[in-house]
Amino acid sequence: MSLIQRWIATANLDVCALYPNASRESLKANFQIFLRKDPIQTGSSATHLKRILYFFAKMVMSLRHWNKSSQLPEINSTVVYFWQSGNQKTSLCPIESESRNTHATSVLTNDNLGFILGDPRTFLWSALFFPVCLIRFWQSRGYQRKTFRHVFDSHLLTYGMYLRFRWWFEKTKPAALVVSNDHSHVPCVMVEAAKASGVPTLYVQHACVTERFPPLVADYALLDGLDAKEKYLAIGKTDCEIHLIGPTRLDGYTEHINHEQTVESVGVCFSLADEESRIFELLDMIVKLEGIHFTVRPHYGMSKDIRDRIKSFADENEFEFSDHKSVPALEFMKSIDLLVAGVSAITMEAALLNLTLANFCLNTSERDWYGFVKNELVESFDNTSDLRRFILKNLEQRATSRQLAKRYASSVDEPHDGNSAALAAKIVNSVAFGRMQPQSSLTDSGSDTDFGSELNLV
Repeated sequence: MSLIQRWIATANLDVCALYPNASRESLKANFQIFLRKDPIQTGSSATHLKRILYFFAKMVMSLRHWNKSSQLPEINSTVVYFWQSGNQKTSLCPIESESRNTHATSVLTNDNLGFILGDPRTFLWSALFFPVCLIRFWQSRGYQRKTFRHVFDSHLLTYGMYLRFRWWFEKTKPAALVVSNDHSHVPCVMVEAAKASGVPTLYVQHACVTERFPPLVADYALLDGLDAKEKYLAIGKTDCEIHLIGPTRLDGYTEHINHEQTVESVGVCFSLADEESRIFELLDMIVKLEGIHFTVRPHYGMSKDIRDRIKSFADENEFEFSDHKSVPALEFMKSIDLLVAGVSAITMEAALLNLTLANFCLNTSERDWYGFVKNELVESFDNTSDLRRFILKNLEQRATSRQLAKRYASSVDEPHDGNSAALAAKIVNSVAFGRMQPQSSLTDSGSDTDFGSELNLV
């Protein structure tokens, strides 16, 4: 492809599609979290002007790093793993560790992507597309127009990021790219550039899926189970080849399956969307239950004020406090017999450990984001009185949930249960080094391959 053709292709990028968290109204909750944390939002119609000024200010500041920007990581012929968060790392790290036994690997994170994300060339190349981005803004409508003004700088940076990633991938020729997020900005641009550069791309599920996600765009998807597959296929057309492998982020969990018949310890999880009044209504109820050990675990993304109030409540009432950042979810779940949560993906993971599950309405506008209640994985409660009766009922003979989790984790009771990374690594190896090619007869809804039986792992 000539330089002119490449720049034309870059100008034709759908920048909104490459930032689903900001552009898809179905992911509005995620975007609201971004707005709460972003210091330069004003809510005014002039927000896009501030974002434009912010972009060019960052471009000027990046010029200080011109000499450093040429230091590129060596990823020649390696499988590149990219993660941005702890959950994504937990999903990809076991695969990367397993893969090292057979081929070279490279790990990228936001911390070591400065050569692209903070590179002056990325900003300068993006600035050349400023008129194109402005036209995209004027052409946008509805929700995309509303959010475009808040992320104008990110959309503009897409062009330079894409060109830099393409240049880097074509220069170093990695064997494959593996990501674990399909709706954040950087991995979406990275996948788009890798595909255009002829680099095979794989997406590994890192948390439960909802119908609100964007369609699968990677060449291959390694999903937890049937629930994720059905949801992705219902979202829209895809040419992605799907493999069901089970949750790699929970490898080794089978040693910690809970076989207790009674409930002695209860864990309570709070998430970003939970309403403050409902949180403390629940806490006020459980503090009256005697003879039970309680552990509370607020999400690290919640406001500091609410997290501090929950911790103070826990300290005052001798509850254990589980720090979301320092205590892995598996460690937290190993210490409890019954889990109470609202809209939280940890419900599925708790089911795999055979915990007793209760869903309490902590958000009156969003009741069943993941479909756990609909699919009868968990019993739901609207008021604290009913929840209290459920907890007391399970003290002597508790309900279990593991078999109900099969829909969400295909590995349940299979030979590779608790070792999904081994299966994933085999697939990655075959994709990266030519022993597996995408199927030629894909349907509109994607392809599904029982690759595990071929590898004698299922």
